Amino acid sequence: MDAEWWLVFLLANLCSCSSQYEINIGEAEMLAADEGSCVTIDCIHTNTRTDKQLFWFKDAVYNKEKKIFEGTIVYSNRKDRPQTSGRHYAHRVQYQSNANYPKASCTLRINDLEKADSGNYSFRTIGSYYRYMSKHVSLTVKDNPCKVHIEPEDKQMLTEGNNVSLRCSTSAQCSHHPEWYKVISERVSEPMEVITNPETQDEGWNKITELKLSVTWEDNGRSFSCRPAGSKDDCQARNITLEVEYKPRETKVQNSPETVKEGDIITLFCSSKAHPNASFTWFKNNSLIQGGSSEYKKYNINPADSGNYSCQAKNYLGTDVSLPVWINVLYAPKDVRIKAETSDVKIGDTLHLTCSEQSSNPAPHAYSWYKDGVKLLETSSLLTITELKRSHSGWYHCEAENRIKSTASEKIQISVQYAPMNTYITGSSQIKLRSTFILTCLTDANPPAYHYSWYFKSEGTQQYFLLPQTTQSYQIEEVIIEDSGSYICNSKNIIGAGPNSTEFKFNVLYPPSQPNLTMVETIRDDEKLSISCTVKSYPAAEMTLSRITLQNPEDVLIIQDQTSTISFSGTVSEAHAGQYTCRAKNSEGQSHTTRELKVLYAPKDVQVLDVIGQNWKEGNNLELICTAHSEPTVSTYTWEKSSGKEIQSKSEKVGGTQKLNIYNLTPADSGHYFCTAGNELGYTRSASFEIRVKYGPNITITHNLTSLNDWDGKAPVSLTCNVDCYPPVTNYQWFTNEENTILSYDQTYIVYPQKQGTYYCVAKNEVGESTSHPVKLWFKGLFQQIFLWILISVFFLCILIVVILLVHRIVLTTESSDGTDSQSFFIPAIRARFLTGSQNNTRENLVMEGEMEPYSHRHNQSSSTARTYISANIQNHAGRSVPNIHTEYDAVKRPEAIQKDPAMSTVNYANLQIKNHNNPSKSVNSSCEAGPVYAVVSKKKQNTKVCVFICCALLIIWCVRFNLVDCSFKPHLNTARHTQSGNIKLLLSVLSKVTVH
Repeated sequence: MDAEWWLVFLLANLCSCSSQYEINIGEAEMLAADEGSCVTIDCIHTNTRTDKQLFWFKDAVYNKEKKIFEGTIVYSNRKDRPQTSGRHYAHRVQYQSNANYPKASCTLRINDLEKADSGNYSFRTIGSYYRYMSKHVSLTVKDNPCKVHIEPEDKQMLTEGNNVSLRCSTSAQCSHHPEWYKVISERVSEPMEVITNPETQDEGWNKITELKLSVTWEDNGRSFSCRPAGSKDDCQARNITLEVEYKPRETKVQNSPETVKEGDIITLFCSSKAHPNASFTWFKNNSLIQGGSSEYKKYNINPADSGNYSCQAKNYLGTDVSLPVWINVLYAPKDVRIKAETSDVKIGDTLHLTCSEQSSNPAPHAYSWYKDGVKLLETSSLLTITELKRSHSGWYHCEAENRIKSTASEKIQISVQYAPMNTYITGSSQIKLRSTFILTCLTDANPPAYHYSWYFKSEGTQQYFLLPQTTQSYQIEEVIIEDSGSYICNSKNIIGAGPNSTEFKFNVLYPPSQPNLTMVETIRDDEKLSISCTVKSYPAAEMTLSRITLQNPEDVLIIQDQTSTISFSGTVSEAHAGQYTCRAKNSEGQSHTTRELKVLYAPKDVQVLDVIGQNWKEGNNLELICTAHSEPTVSTYTWEKSSGKEIQSKSEKVGGTQKLNIYNLTPADSGHYFCTAGNELGYTRSASFEIRVKYGPNITITHNLTSLNDWDGKAPVSLTCNVDCYPPVTNYQWFTNEENTILSYDQTYIVYPQKQGTYYCVAKNEVGESTSHPVKLWFKGLFQQIFLWILISVFFLCILIVVILLVHRIVLTTESSDGTDSQSFFIPAIRARFLTGSQNNTRENLVMEGEMEPYSHRHNQSSSTARTYISANIQNHAGRSVPNIHTEYDAVKRPEAIQKDPAMSTVNYANLQIKNHNNPSKSVNSSCEAGPVYAVVSKKKQNTKVCVFICCALLIIWCVRFNLVDCSFKPHLNTARHTQSGNIKLLLSVLSKVTVH
């Protein structure tokens, strides 16, 4: 199990690291540089501060079998996978890192680029729990014909005075010869000095600039730079440094002061310019002291080390000796002493002291005198003190000083004899009861005192009395409280007696006595209470007054003080009732006294609590309890209820015990309840406790009409579902008896004229769901309107028939006036219209202008019959002149070309046959090669189509009205209006298609 948890932890860390690790390569995904220049690939990666492997690859390829990236390793920090050899990457590649930062640099720089350096470069990092490969950057190295080369490429060992030739070449394709510069400093930022007028020449494919020099020792280490002409790119430059051998020169001793102090360190440096480096030898006063090193050092020098020091530099080309340097070792005065004329002196005598030294370099220039470490004013080698005083006793020493430092002598003691002075007592100023007590009398006396006297004064008295002991120490084996007081002592020697000591106060340590706690035991609320507590002890006791109450069973600190008496006063409340304890405590012990305090007060914190819980639904039970605290306890409880919106209105008494029970709750039990608790000190009323009984919805539907019977169907009706319930309604639903779907979820529903029916609403709250009584919505006089429109329709139909008869009569009258037979016109005319055929290729009877053709013609008659009938008809008109043209007509046909034209479908054509006078049996066009002759014949329009149009129009208007009544049962008025508009459009469409012929 532990292994599984460790694996989970390891994977979590791996995910966390992977989500936070990143490698940012420079913005340029493709780099290009000239051959011989340099390139920098910027890179930043997350520094995880864990062991990791860092690589830069060129043309990396992932090996699936080995599960590693392979390719040319340009940089590596691992010895097991080193940098790829063979291309001198170690000398041309620089890895720039700053691993101490959270975002570490992994920038790669490649100098002296070659064309083979072209490829894809990517950064690889491998940590303890992660592996990352950056995106690659493509590098292209372009040809550079102006790349320079220096000959010779390597350093040459030269000797001072040799001649050297440096050749710098570039390709002949370059337009100019390369240029030589003298490098002032190795730093790139420093300027370079151009070398003027070098020799230039062309050899084959190269342009060469040759620099000829005669070297001196100063040319050793000097660098020269060759660059393409006019180039400021440092990467294109090639440098060469000269190495010149010469014998030592300018040999000298450095950092060598002329004087040093005794005990210091001599450090001398020998510098010399030589190549190859020289070896060094040191001399003192021309005597060899050390060889092989350019540094001479000697520790803790003494005066014997003074002398002339020099060094010699030597290599195989020669020798050079420095000038000598004088070293003078200085030292402080040695063996300084004090000499006194006499060792025993008394007050009033004169004292002479002399300071002297054995040797010094240089000689002392000043003297200093000290007494007990304090410097005196005297600066000469002799100290004289006249009229000695007691204060002149002490330890004396002197110091002899030269410019190196000062040297102190040994201390000598000067003792001036005098009577005891400054007498004082030492010892413990306080001690525990029954312990051993010791005091010591100390005095300043020379010679020391040999007799002591002790005196004591007890506390509260003014007079001292002599104690029997005469030794320097005063001792009591077991002290008692009465040993506390003041002590003094006195001493004397052979010179005389001294003054008394200062007063020494001594105290015996003992624990506190029983505290005296003074307070009343019973007090009323808002009265003033005074408490005091007194105790005896030493040292002074830390006194505390604390209280424990019923509400807080832990001690509550009231007052604390470091004194023998504490007091407290203040106005009390019920919170002050409880046990009061006065405690006294010092280093020797502790004690305490406890008293009880009772505070009387009227009921407080009167509250109404719900015992059962706030499930106040209609039909449930309610139990309230009145809680309060008082001293003495509550004796009476009174319950009141306020039913109005204002809490204080319509208050009534509802109970007289601590608990109030209401069974089978109704909405009338809702209201604000109060309880009043009382005792012999007063009465207190609780805050309002509101009871809201939950009950289901009682629904009443209201509308925006004076009466539902007054609805004329013109304006919408607004129905509102008014609900009386608690808590509020959470869901409204509207229904109609005509449809079994939910119409709306809003409290108000709009009924449009098209939606007649019976409506009801359903309301739901937390308690339950209720349904309202249905409401019927119908138009006023609906059936009367339908009946009225039927009568109107019948009336219009009657008018239509009358109009048709009138039109028929007018037609008959007109035809009778033209000589045609008017009898049996109505029926034959209609039948003739429908039996003679259509306009397309039908046979019809035609008549010449001025001739009348009977209507009894039928389409199935032959042409011969028609011609016979016409001849007979001509004979009946013998009184008229007959024209020479004999007209025959046949079936109405169109030419084939005309039949194909649909635009001419409403025009009839007749074939005209003209009789030939020469040959009456033939017609004219029978022999005409041009084909038959047609005449356009138009028919008289039939007025009966007007009647049909009027009848259709009236019928459509009646249908539209009927549809309007029917559409009123659709859901929305907008739909009815749309239907009405559609019906009107339909009527217009039908009317537009009716053509009267």
